[in-house]
Amino acid sequence: MKRVILVLFVVCILAAVPTAAFALAGWQESPAQGETSGNSGAQSNTSLWGYIANANEEGLVDVDMDGIYDFNIVGLELLDVSVPLKVGTVAMYNGANKEFYSSIGIIRNNSKVTRARMSLISFTKDSANTSTLELAPWGSMLTQDNFAMKVMVNGQAGRAESDVSQISASNPFVMGPVSAKRTMEYTFDAQFIAEMADKHIGEIVDYNCVFKFELDNA
Repeated sequence: MKRVILVLFVVCILAAVPTAAFALAGWQESPAQGETSGNSGAQSNTSLWGYIANANEEGLVDVDMDGIYDFNIVGLELLDVSVPLKVGTVAMYNGANKEFYSSIGIIRNNSKVTRARMSLISFTKDSANTSTLELAPWGSMLTQDNFAMKVMVNGQAGRAESDVSQISASNPFVMGPVSAKRTMEYTFDAQFIAEMADKHIGEIVDYNCVFKFELDNA
């Protein structure tokens, strides 16, 4: 069984209304790379590449969207996952009551038989954003210019959560498996002080998320 890892960029928006937008992912083995030289017993790896494209129920893929299918992926080799491109959150105070709302992000495994394993490997502020509001570690001392946030998952492997400020490629948040034709839901929670909600009221802050999904053979 070939192993494939694909990475998708999505956006989490703080204090914004969520929009429905989904991406469909597929993969194809690259052209032959020639023989691999090395000592006896050296492992030969076949290159794989991932991309965003459209695939139908039969695994037919139209890469350039010209209406003609370019290749066909079948059976266990088809990994078809949809993720929301935007998930909205709102932070506010209602009198003395702190309120935080998060829409539900839904990851959907559209594959007929293949199980996918999901991970979040990056959560960073968009470089084009002009807001001075910054992320802080969960449980840290907060100011009017920062807040803390964690992502929470209710999946097939149970409930899991992670401080988004600590997520990286070397410290991924393993969200768990998603069986074929099943979904995984995730939301956010936050810590902040009243001064932050007052100073930054109405501001929108974009955070770029990177999800990794791979074949799960467990």
